[in-house]
Amino acid sequence: MSREQSSRNSTTERLITVEELSELLRVPVRTIYRWQQVRTGPKAIRVGRYLRFRPTAVTEWLVEQESFQASQF
Repeated sequence: MSREQSSRNSTTERLITVEELSELLRVPVRTIYRWQQVRTGPKAIRVGRYLRFRPTAVTEWLVEQESFQASQF
């Protein structure tokens, strides 16, 4: 896939809300906001006063967490 196609896909994918991410990860909404304050967790996009997340960014973050935890053992 070309860089242009990849960019187009990332701008047209449906963004996830904080509440949806909370349900997906099974963590409290408050945890998502705390992660953003300390700059951990999936990378967020600010849309006005709301936080949104790209599904691909969430997936990448989860893979990073698996790799990090595996290296801890």
